[in-house]
Amino acid sequence: MERTVSAGPWKTVDVAPGITAPFYILPFDKKGRCEAPLTRDHLLRTLEEGSYTHVFLFSHGWNNDWAAATQRYDDFIAGFQSLRDKLSLPLPNLYHPLLVGVIWPSTALVLPWEEAPDFAADATVAEDLNAVREIAADLPDENVTRFYELSQRGQDLTPDEAKEMASLLVPLYQRADDEAGQRVADAISTTEELVQIWRTAQPDKKTVDTSGEFGFADDEGAGLPEAAPFPGFLDPRLVLRLVTVRQMKDRAGTVGYHGVAPLLRELLSVSTARAHLVGHSYGCKVILSALCAAAPPRQVESLLLFQPAVSHLSFAQDADGKGTPGGYRSALAHVRQPILTTFTRRDLPLHKAFHLALRRSSDLGEVQIAAGAAPSRFAALGGYGPSGFGPGEVREIPMKRPPGRYELGADAPEIYALRADDLIAGHGDISNEATWWALYNQLMA
Repeated sequence: MERTVSAGPWKTVDVAPGITAPFYILPFDKKGRCEAPLTRDHLLRTLEEGSYTHVFLFSHGWNNDWAAATQRYDDFIAGFQSLRDKLSLPLPNLYHPLLVGVIWPSTALVLPWEEAPDFAADATVAEDLNAVREIAADLPDENVTRFYELSQRGQDLTPDEAKEMASLLVPLYQRADDEAGQRVADAISTTEELVQIWRTAQPDKKTVDTSGEFGFADDEGAGLPEAAPFPGFLDPRLVLRLVTVRQMKDRAGTVGYHGVAPLLRELLSVSTARAHLVGHSYGCKVILSALCAAAPPRQVESLLLFQPAVSHLSFAQDADGKGTPGGYRSALAHVRQPILTTFTRRDLPLHKAFHLALRRSSDLGEVQIAAGAAPSRFAALGGYGPSGFGPGEVREIPMKRPPGRYELGADAPEIYALRADDLIAGHGDISNEATWWALYNQLMA
């Protein structure tokens, strides 16, 4: 059995009769350091020395380990190929692709209403401890023991304990490191405000859904109730998960900025192959942070974002009402084709809960990267679509299935906001005929 990541491709994929593509998997740690530098070097040499016409770079979202992420990549690639076979779709002339999948440490967690809360259950102990460790690593040493004590309680926190927990954790919300390592101020300033946010996010525990990919609620479940039956008390596991939402979002940006960004610049430098970037959930933040960290040496060909777990103001002209552009607005200049981004009210995590977990000023428009009737300024792009644009920059259209074509030529807007209520069943639904068709349109544009 192999004990290390291969220094070459993870596998070779048959993409068409007589056409194969090397598929590289590159893991990154939470600071954005590549954990397989020999594989990275092999990838760049292969791309430089080969006659590749297209490079596809994929990034998964939160709640995916190695097995889950690679399975998602396999399913999407296989589905894309099955759609071409089914419809006898042509490929570009001299088509010779290379595939790259990013693996980043996205902690797997579920929220209390997604399974019966039981701190003693073996099935949940490991994930609870992992969440506690992740959070404790960001706390001052003198606060860690008390945080451990409150986190270990097998029952709800009393109002006084909830306030004490908030006092320990509010510094994490008040200030946070952005992708570039700068310090940014936060919108939350008091323990009372933080406790209220937690209470707002706590649903009726009588409603139980199965676990969803993003870590909030099942995509096809009953959804999030309006309020907890006993608002004075607070489930400590809810607190852990809401704080971890923030941590995983920041981690996605760090991996993108420090790890994937230099990789992307080198990919674009050593080859003239057209680069197609595909992200899902927080994987969209990985991709966008990579693309916007610095101006790439040339434009990427396309950008496809499935249910992005980033601010709906990420591409805005004015994200904060003070003239600050959205942190990912520069992506518009770095992509040759119109950006395609999906959103749907059926994405319960992004439509119902994202804005409750993320209330820092650094989350507003993802402004830290920059030097729809959304319910909050902190609402998610994948739940409500993009906002804050000038005339003609964005066009909202229904997501298409074959044979409907996307107009990606000269008359197209900067961004197509694809309303996917009828074609995407939930946050984790990223491999179906409509999603494969979107990438095929970009390939052939």
